[in-house]
Amino acid sequence: MDISKSSSIENIKNADFNIPNKDMKELAEVLASKYFDKDMPYTTKRRILEAVLALKPADHFDQLEKTVLKNTDILFQKSLQFFTTKSNNPTLKRIGMALKSDLAFLEQRDIDFILKEMYGEAASELTNLKQVAAATTGVGILVEYNGKKVL
Repeated sequence: MDISKSSSIENIKNADFNIPNKDMKELAEVLASKYFDKDMPYTTKRRILEAVLALKPADHFDQLEKTVLKNTDILFQKSLQFFTTKSNNPTLKRIGMALKSDLAFLEQRDIDFILKEMYGEAASELTNLKQVAAATTGVGILVEYNGKKVL
């Protein structure tokens, strides 16, 4: 399955990063053009395809682009976030901001697993759990332990 032929991915692959530093610009453009090639891991392709198929037919093109990017691998997302902050291209700036917004919170079962891994049996004593932040590389969880709030 070669998803690199879709129009939303073509827009990313062919974007002019317009970064003043020539070497950084070249690196960003090579990364964007090669990431979506036929050798992309099947699990990543599947994640992207499932997310795109879950969109409503009326969703705007920007939502499709954002959905594709948010389902790429963390390294690609963080690299794109970095390069878009260096770019003078308004479209890429918008894409970079989209990658930093509307980040998904974890499901409760995943949080329970993480807390169990971190705190062992003491995880059962954590109360008033509340997710307070989400990021491409982590999540902030506020809990109470022995009456004290812990992040």
